[in-house]
Amino acid sequence: PRSTLFPYTTLFRSSTRQVTLKFKNTGTHVWRGAGSLYVSLYASGPYARKSVFKDVSWLSAIQAVKLREALVRPGESGSVTLALHAPETLGTYQEQFQLAVENKAWIHGAIAKLSVKVVSPQVATQSPVNAEAYAVMDAETG
Repeated sequence: PRSTLFPYTTLFRSSTRQVTLKFKNTGTHVWRGAGSLYVSLYASGPYARKSVFKDVSWLSAIQAVKLREALVRPGESGSVTLALHAPETLGTYQEQFQLAVENKAWIHGAIAKLSVKVVSPQVATQSPVNAEAYAVMDAETG
């Protein structure tokens, strides 16, 4: 599996920031943003990990958001936009997320690794995060 390390981002402690991650469907099956087998983003590494960046907008403590597009065909890119809510504790955090087909399978290789620096407001400079990851397998075959 191939994962992608995204550029780091800086957040003020206790602040919230929207981050968009893009993934390319290199498999043979369509990804869906709705329905019973929708694709969504989970905190991973390890599986079912509760992220310290969980926001109130997340679907659950471990599941951030659903795929934004209704359909992502093989060869196309899909995206997720999630809110990251910084903890109170300052420091640099390594976060990992992975796409999954709901109640079916993880999308093999569709892993995003983020480095997030949490700082006090006096020293922070924010920059947008917009990067791409490439899934090496598809939703059906894992």
